[in-house]
Amino acid sequence: MYKKTQKPAPSKICDHPDCQEEGTYPAPKDRSLSSYYWFCLKHVKEYNKKWDYYKGLSPEEIELSIQHDTVWHKPSWKMSGAGPTSPLQDPFQLFPDSANPHQEGPKHKALPKKTARFYEACAFMELPPDFTLEMLKKNYKKLAKKFHPDTSSIKNADVLFKTLKETYDFLIKQM
Repeated sequence: MYKKTQKPAPSKICDHPDCQEEGTYPAPKDRSLSSYYWFCLKHVKEYNKKWDYYKGLSPEEIELSIQHDTVWHKPSWKMSGAGPTSPLQDPFQLFPDSANPHQEGPKHKALPKKTARFYEACAFMELPPDFTLEMLKKNYKKLAKKFHPDTSSIKNADVLFKTLKETYDFLIKQM
């Protein structure tokens, strides 16, 4: 049976001047990432600390490069039907008429801020309905200490602590 033997890769000497160690670590020469220096471990660490991928680019070019990176350098197209020449289909009249930019949108009834859940949340947090952000934060900290499962002797402290967090999040959204 014929056995294939592999030749060992030719060893390279470190590309750093005055170094004779084996260069086993590649480091890019430029932004194209097509050619590399070969360094020993000590010199590749030094090189990597100093190397800047964006060196020589203006801030605008850097920003453009980052924007292209976010879409993996794929082309993108404008959405059809949204330009000034083709009006949007708006059967519920959610947007003002594009022909008359000063026209106001439809008047919708706002949901009442103070619902039954709002009042229950205020009662749980020991707050008046016209509370301020400072009052909310102060009572949240006080109740968090009271209901924290690690420090509280209350039977269902973990459930109360979770409810406290949900109530706090709800009231923050109401502000």
